[in-house]
Amino acid sequence: MRVALLTERISRNDANPGLRPQPEDMLEDATQGGARAVQQAKLLGSLEVGKKADLIVLDTQRAHLVPAGRIVSAWIHNGQPSDIESSMVDGHFVMRNRKVLTMDEDSIIAEANKVGRRIWNRVLEAGPVTVPGRSRRR
Repeated sequence: MRVALLTERISRNDANPGLRPQPEDMLEDATQGGARAVQQAKLLGSLEVGKKADLIVLDTQRAHLVPAGRIVSAWIHNGQPSDIESSMVDGHFVMRNRKVLTMDEDSIIAEANKVGRRIWNRVLEAGPVTVPGRSRRR
C-alpha cells in the first residue's frame, strides 16, 4: 500500500501535489478494491455481517508508529510486517500473538535455509559471482 500510495502521488498532476490519494484511500483500494478485482465483493473486502471475517491485529505501540493521530496513515507510511500481532482468515486465527498456528514455522524456515544453502553452494561452485554494477567479484 505504501508503494502504491507514493507511486500514485508522484504520477498525478494535482494542483496540490502529495495530497491524493490518502492512506485511507489505499486501505480501501486494497480491501474493497481487492475484493472487487476477484469478483468477491459480496463475501470479502469489509467487515460486515455475512462476509468472511479476515482481519489483522496491529501492535500500535511501536516506536515507528507513535505518536499517531491517524493510525491508518501511520501504519501505511511507516508500518512493518512485524507490527502484525494476530491475523484471522474467515473468522479463524491463523496467527495469534505472533505465532503462526497453521504450520510448523520453525521447520519451514529450517528447510528453506537448507535449500537456500544448497542452491548457493552450487552457484559458488560454478565460479565467482559478479554483482551487477560492481567492478570487483564476490
